[in-house]
Amino acid sequence: MTRHDELPGPAAERGLGDFLVEAHDWLRAELLALRERLDTAPPDLGAQLRAHCRAFCAGLVEHHTGEDRGAFPALAAHFPALAPVLAELTEQHREVDRLRAEIEVLVGNTRPDAPIRRTFECGSTA
Repeated sequence: MTRHDELPGPAAERGLGDFLVEAHDWLRAELLALRERLDTAPPDLGAQLRAHCRAFCAGLVEHHTGEDRGAFPALAAHFPALAPVLAELTEQHREVDRLRAEIEVLVGNTRPDAPIRRTFECGSTA
């Protein structure tokens, strides 16, 4: 994702877009940092990650549902120029939801004592 600093239009439109980009860039950086620390992780990291994953997935569903049903339609009504981008984001949310469902199955089917690197790499699409 890229920032929209140089795009024309009201600052509110650019500011919201920049916030979304920064939030998603942060999540990607966190996943990369986690992947780099897997070999030196404490023995209970797998159980911790599984618990956090379930909570994060639940929060992600709530967050994207709120955007798709509330924030995006409201933004499109106030800023019609954003409608195509918001429609694209809604489609991306559908893909994220499909991947989230696959991750939840993976997390649910993984033994609590399974090596975390194997579990993480099996679930990785990167």
